[in-house]
Amino acid sequence: MKKYNKFDIDRVKSAADIRDFIPGLSGRGATQYCECPECHKSGRNKGLCVTHKTNMDIAKCFSCGFTINGAIDAVQYYDKVEFIDVLQIVASRYNILLETEMEKRQRAIDRSREKVKQSFCLSQLEASQERQISVLKKLSEQFCNHADVINNQSKQINALYQIHQRDYKKLLQLIQLNSELSACGVMDSKRKENLKAEINNLINT
Repeated sequence: MKKYNKFDIDRVKSAADIRDFIPGLSGRGATQYCECPECHKSGRNKGLCVTHKTNMDIAKCFSCGFTINGAIDAVQYYDKVEFIDVLQIVASRYNILLETEMEKRQRAIDRSREKVKQSFCLSQLEASQERQISVLKKLSEQFCNHADVINNQSKQINALYQIHQRDYKKLLQLIQLNSELSACGVMDSKRKENLKAEINNLINT
């Protein structure tokens, strides 16, 4: 069974206007008259007097004394519906959102579940971020190690290249000196000695 708390009921009652639910009224005067639904008399000081003022929302017949206390009683009388349904009808007329106690509890449970879900998702995200950071750190360390190896290899290759270049130049010089030595004649003994000395010096350096 639907059940609303007193705060919501009072909220609807304070917003409601009995004049919106009494048939036969015209205009928006604070006090109006119409036919009484019980004795069927009408007119000023005879029929149903409908009054809506601050702290007053009532309809009363001058002739038979029939009384309707507020908009909720009016809907209940004219539409012949239960109080719970009347409350919804009146609330919807003034765009008031009503929730039963069960609906409020369910909404609170849903909010709690959503918070738990968000908290779980956040913790999973943080854990995932930590794992990603750890992986990135390992990759960075490995990259740095590889970079150091590559850098050292590059230095070694460069050193070998320099040695190769030096040896290549030395080889060319030796070839040239040997060619000159072979070209020396019998009378070029001094030139031969000098070339031999240059060749020996080049080999020993």
